[in-house]
Amino acid sequence: MVTNRLFASDFPDCLPNRKPSPDVPPEKQRSFLDDFWQQLANHKWLESEKAGYDLGERAFQDWLAQHWLSYVRARWIEHLQGFYYWTELDCNDFGLLPERFQDHQELVQHIVERLKSGGENLTILQWACEKQIPTSPVIDILEVVNVNNRRWKPPYEGGNYKSICSSRPTTC
Repeated sequence: MVTNRLFASDFPDCLPNRKPSPDVPPEKQRSFLDDFWQQLANHKWLESEKAGYDLGERAFQDWLAQHWLSYVRARWIEHLQGFYYWTELDCNDFGLLPERFQDHQELVQHIVERLKSGGENLTILQWACEKQIPTSPVIDILEVVNVNNRRWKPPYEGGNYKSICSSRPTTC
């Protein structure tokens, strides 16, 4: 049986099993959880092929350690930009950046690129000061993106990665 118990406790801002939005075209809708499991399965397959044997849990641990934080951040930003509607994320946040910052689209794009490459609020503010960009709209954009509240823990309980496989047997 597939359960989302790990996600319910680890993602207070993420609502598993949320329904798709009727206001968003189906081709723009994605499931965060389904995509996450697909990323894990792809990584396991590729790394196992390179190694010549099934890496199992180790491949999952490797992906979570190397990619989890940037994966979550990228999906969150795509949702805010209106590129993809991730069904588990807050529907009110979809497309919020272009809607709220119509007069600052170029600035939004520069900030988003820095965030996607691992930039943090402070480094983005330093960049804005160096480029003599007014910090008020930069701060407004950073407050909407709110990366500090989107640092979800990887989906495991106390380092027990086996619970991941038991919750999604079709990909493990």
